[in-house]
Amino acid sequence: MKNNQESALLLRDRPAGAAPPPPGSPSAVYVLRVEEDRVAPVWVSESITRIAGYDTHEMLGSHRWWLDRIHPEDQPRVAAHQLLLFEQNHLTQAYRFQHKNGDYVWVTDERKLLRDAAGKPLEIVGTWHGASSCKEAVEALRESEKRYQILTKMAPVGIFHTDAEGNYRYVNECWRELADLTLEEAAGAGWTQALHPDDREWVSAEWQRAARLNLPFKAEYRFRRRDGVVTWVLGQAVAEWDASGELAGYIGTIIDVTEHRRIERALRKSEERLNRAQKIAQLGSWDWDIVSGELVWSEETYRIFGRQAQNFHPSYESFMATVHPEDQSSLAEALKQALFEHRLFRIDHRIILPDGAERFVHEEAEISYADDGRALRMVGTVQDITARKEAEEEIRRLNAELEQRVEERTAELLAANRELESFSYSVSHDLRAPLRAINGFTQILLNDHAACLNEEGRRHLERVLCASERMGQLIDDLLNLSRITRSEMHREWVNLSTLAQQIAETLQAGQPERSVAFVIAPNVVARGDARLLQIVLENLLGNAWKFTGKHARARIEFGTVQLDGKRSYFVRDDGAGFDMSYADKLFGAFQRLHGASEFEGTGIGLVTIQRIIARHGGRIWAEGAVEQGATFYFTLN
Repeated sequence: MKNNQESALLLRDRPAGAAPPPPGSPSAVYVLRVEEDRVAPVWVSESITRIAGYDTHEMLGSHRWWLDRIHPEDQPRVAAHQLLLFEQNHLTQAYRFQHKNGDYVWVTDERKLLRDAAGKPLEIVGTWHGASSCKEAVEALRESEKRYQILTKMAPVGIFHTDAEGNYRYVNECWRELADLTLEEAAGAGWTQALHPDDREWVSAEWQRAARLNLPFKAEYRFRRRDGVVTWVLGQAVAEWDASGELAGYIGTIIDVTEHRRIERALRKSEERLNRAQKIAQLGSWDWDIVSGELVWSEETYRIFGRQAQNFHPSYESFMATVHPEDQSSLAEALKQALFEHRLFRIDHRIILPDGAERFVHEEAEISYADDGRALRMVGTVQDITARKEAEEEIRRLNAELEQRVEERTAELLAANRELESFSYSVSHDLRAPLRAINGFTQILLNDHAACLNEEGRRHLERVLCASERMGQLIDDLLNLSRITRSEMHREWVNLSTLAQQIAETLQAGQPERSVAFVIAPNVVARGDARLLQIVLENLLGNAWKFTGKHARARIEFGTVQLDGKRSYFVRDDGAGFDMSYADKLFGAFQRLHGASEFEGTGIGLVTIQRIIARHGGRIWAEGAVEQGATFYFTLN
């Protein structure tokens, strides 16, 4: 009885007198091309004529023509399958199709969606099988309905049906989870309560506009669940029409795109950060698809080349047109070598801006290759190095001037050294001879003719003798200072503690009656000229010995200390000290902070020390207080 009722249902829309489909109807094959939001038949096999009665050229009309010939009661289900196909990629359904003679014939439609390498839908390939009997049609219908129910229930997308007024007649489980509404709560306009308050007005307006203009509805909007969670969805819907051409309702889907939008937003932020970083660094980037010829520039690359994205299309040819004519051949050769010799592409060249100005740029790129060695893609960077090139040119100019000035200065120094050598010779020979004569004759007068002189005369001669001896010491000190300035240095590791100990023993042996405690840090070593460093310690320790001479007991110390992260050497005493307000005069030639009657000396010793320390790349300074001693610090490099 049930089978008879189903058979009657299948045949009730067939006009009186129309013959049922012939038994053993053949199968047919068709191809639909996917074009954005619609599909269009592009090929059908000739056997389709025996199923539907239409010639092949008649069935190559719009997809709408095809859908309009499906029984009105089956259209919602077929449309739903069409949407699910883009999720499942393969579907089978049964429905009634209107034969050219007006009858509805049952067909089983099996479809497969083909995509390109990027996952973009390209074509739908399908087969039609005509039902050979009412029983077969009923089984096909039952199987199609069963599959439809399973798919809509299990589908990862929300599916809904509405009537012409937008009242919901069906929503699947996924839709209810996304909207957090039951079918009863979504009745009428109730579904809009699931919309985010900021989206309700414009989504309703867009829905009405699509219905009014008979356009598909497609929009991204937000659902807000009862627990406050906000979800972004992509909603799509198409209109259903009855046999008389009246609007019957809508069928559509919603897809959760929250994560997709989050990724898009993160990508946009990443691109914005990259663009800002490139702008700050004045570093542009580019991507050249060698196979297709497509060249993509970043915002900063356009700025560097002085072009605007809206009126300049980057390509190999347009890029080469921006290169300075004198650099084009060398750039092309560098590019050729990089491509065919698998080298890193790196070059500096000039470009011409639209206003005729020249700029220097530096480019680098890496190349991707296919398995067979063919170059596929180049990804690189470009940087404006005009300022660097100008600075390099200025440095070259300054270096040339400096070399000229060095040559001139070297010639002056050579002349000065010759004069100094001549002066040293004069001091050593020409000045010493009369000085020796003065000293000798004075000594003869004191020894042989002292009886002819009164006491005052003898004192005058003694002063002349002391002055000549002091002048001789000054000459020796000046000659030593000259030799220190001009002598060649021989650096080696020197044990300063050993030198200090030897100097201390010599000083103590010269005046054994004095009570002086020497405190010398052990194993203090430094790299320098041993002869010159001995002069430094002899002067510093000698000064400490001299300026503690009026104290019954004295202490002289040698050691090291870390100052400003650098190792410093010091000699410290507790003798006469000095006034720090005159510290800047310590290292001047012939400058003395104590009278010659108090402490002997020529005022050359500290100048000599400073010259030696300077030749070692260091510096020397002192701290002290009157009658509280002094400390001399020095560094060496």
